[in-house]
Amino acid sequence: MKKLLLTTSLILSTLLGHAQTVNGDDMRIEEKNLLSVQPTSINSANSAAPAPPFWSNTFSNPSDWTMVDLIYGGLQNWVISTTGPTGSFSAGLGAISSTSASDGFAMYDSDALNSSYSPQEAYIQYNGTVDCSSYPYVNIEFESYHRKFRDSIFVEVSIDGINWDRYEVHAGQATNTTTANPEFVSVNVSATAGSQPVVYFRFKYEGEWDYAWMIDDVSFAETPNNYVTIDDEVFGGWWIGYNISGGIGCDYTFNPLSQLAANPYKIEAVIRNAGVAPQNMTLHAEAFDQITNSVYTSTSNSQYLSASQQDTFAVNNTFNPTTLGLYELNMWGVGDSANTDTSSKQTVVTQYSYGKDLNNYQGSYILGNATRENHVTSFFDIYANENLYSVDLYIAPWSIPGTKIYGVLYEADPTAGANPIYLDQTDDHTITSSDLDSWITLSFANPITLIAGVGYELGAAGYQHPSDSAGVGYSGLALGTENSLFDANGGSPNSAGTPTWYYITQNPMIRMNFDPASSGSTSSKNLIKSDLNIYPNPANNVISISNLDNFDFLQIKDLLGKVVYKKNISKVNNTTIDVQGFSTGTYLLNIEGSSTITSRKIVIE
Repeated sequence: MKKLLLTTSLILSTLLGHAQTVNGDDMRIEEKNLLSVQPTSINSANSAAPAPPFWSNTFSNPSDWTMVDLIYGGLQNWVISTTGPTGSFSAGLGAISSTSASDGFAMYDSDALNSSYSPQEAYIQYNGTVDCSSYPYVNIEFESYHRKFRDSIFVEVSIDGINWDRYEVHAGQATNTTTANPEFVSVNVSATAGSQPVVYFRFKYEGEWDYAWMIDDVSFAETPNNYVTIDDEVFGGWWIGYNISGGIGCDYTFNPLSQLAANPYKIEAVIRNAGVAPQNMTLHAEAFDQITNSVYTSTSNSQYLSASQQDTFAVNNTFNPTTLGLYELNMWGVGDSANTDTSSKQTVVTQYSYGKDLNNYQGSYILGNATRENHVTSFFDIYANENLYSVDLYIAPWSIPGTKIYGVLYEADPTAGANPIYLDQTDDHTITSSDLDSWITLSFANPITLIAGVGYELGAAGYQHPSDSAGVGYSGLALGTENSLFDANGGSPNSAGTPTWYYITQNPMIRMNFDPASSGSTSSKNLIKSDLNIYPNPANNVISISNLDNFDFLQIKDLLGKVVYKKNISKVNNTTIDVQGFSTGTYLLNIEGSSTITSRKIVIE
């Protein structure tokens, strides 16, 4: 599929759309997209910790650093800032969430520097030197936030300030992927700096109108003998599937039994040996159901990792649950003398719902407004024949009641460079005030047979209108080039009046609905159960919830997406939650059933 890039960065307080326009979505003609793996939470640390630094710098004093543009005399240079990137495509990244971000961090905003100057080559160098004479094994460590396109990024080290050895950062990072924010990076530079009394170092960017790289909290530390890390954890088989077959291997966070039986969870991760001693590593996985019973374990084959080496690991057995509900997938690496931290992800096995979002509204894409007429779609692989009855989507809270939208379905054309093939659409739906900040269902007039082995793009669409506007929510960063936006009226300056397909960067809150009961309606069905009762709200001691007869489990997340509470409610109509131990603030209560979904905000005082 031939598509272009569209970034997302809608800020609710200002209704900021893509790039810097209000309720806009500026786009640039490029084959790249802003995406990342879905968030990972670290549950435990059972590896040897990095050694304490013997030198450090937080970029709080810009005079400590020299910034050099090697090609354009300063027009394409590094900056030290407290704000994130501003390019049309890089702005969606936001600023690095480093330990000391508030006192400044270094940034190369390749996108904001734009295509007028290409290629780009620049470095930021520490003005002094570092004494490593007492340390035969040395690591440069820092916090990093990077979006990869065509660029290459390096730490360069020298003992004379003239001849430089380079060490690639985020080596092996796939095109159109984003690191964690931040990702702790530890680069073994012993070959250059070990036991040396005078060490120069700098950070080097080489690219050509890419995204951005941010770094902070740089330190030198003695290299641990045993230290391993785990990154880029997935449960959809993205890494191996993508590299071998070109398949996407999506992480389906809402996965119906019909598709799961034909495509069980495939657990993979990247493990890196950040220590001196070589390690024979294996990846381990374990799954827990919603009442914390262990229901699955598996390990990968062993792989040898020398110092600073990394590789992709996949466990040998897939995970194929047959019971509906929430599952937690834990992944960790085990070596000869060191283990990684344990990372955790979640997925929901459903009866009818198929989606990739995190069910936590984080921003939105525009469907229609005064200048735009967009189709926002999410990609779905179909592994078993199924009937599609409707599309579930989350209406952005800033949408205007009275605005018309509709659901739309495309078939992904496997031909190189081809756009998706239109298949069908729902009737128009007029947004009501009760639809705002809620899930709705738009039904197709007749069921649509989806064929195994075919990819589809299911989405929502709007109309250009002088006063009406609407958007669909997004939740979580995408993997690969899996989601799209069709600028149907060419309203973006980058489309120049020509209808154009673009990649988009987040997972739209758009799901396939295989429930026959959702068929035939030309109006929306709000997935939030209207008779659900949550009280008191705000609360400070206990929250009571009633009318739970159609739900199976619940969980509470903080505003960062961390699960702070979960409970099985499959056989109860009423329940209570003790919130006395919760910190004050706003939380998201998610309650799920086989065909019923609700998300409510709760406030703890």
